[in-house]
Amino acid sequence: MKKIINWFKNYKKPWKLLIINLLVIIAGASIIINIAYLPKYFGLKIHNETSVNINVTAKDDKNKNLFTLQYQSSMKTLGDLMALHSTVYDLQMTGFGRFLLGITYINIEGKKDYLGGDPNTAYWAIKKNNEMAMVGIDQLYLHTNDTFELVYTKL
Repeated sequence: MKKIINWFKNYKKPWKLLIINLLVIIAGASIIINIAYLPKYFGLKIHNETSVNINVTAKDDKNKNLFTLQYQSSMKTLGDLMALHSTVYDLQMTGFGRFLLGITYINIEGKKDYLGGDPNTAYWAIKKNNEMAMVGIDQLYLHTNDTFELVYTKL
């Protein structure tokens, strides 16, 4: 303990030590705040500035209409919109982004039904404004009056 006290007495510029300690405290507080609040900040980046109107139609492998849903949303991508409605859309996270595995809907008899499952035997083809989408749902950006058609396609 005497060595520490002597070191402080012999130290010629104690204000430098004080400034260094304050910088360390400020940097530590900044790291803690960023860890706590940055995920919320980036979570807000999935929203558009304004709300857009979207129509989503799902069809089975026989091209029979399962449902058409109208959304008013401020989400940026179709993937974000589907993730928000996880009771309808069954998504799986992959190394390439989210993948639509299946859809839960109310069938003609009024019962809940599920269409989807193994991605090795079928997939969901996605059309945006009547054109086949060449990117995944996380790259399909939403604009006002967009229409999406999800067609279940067997391999």
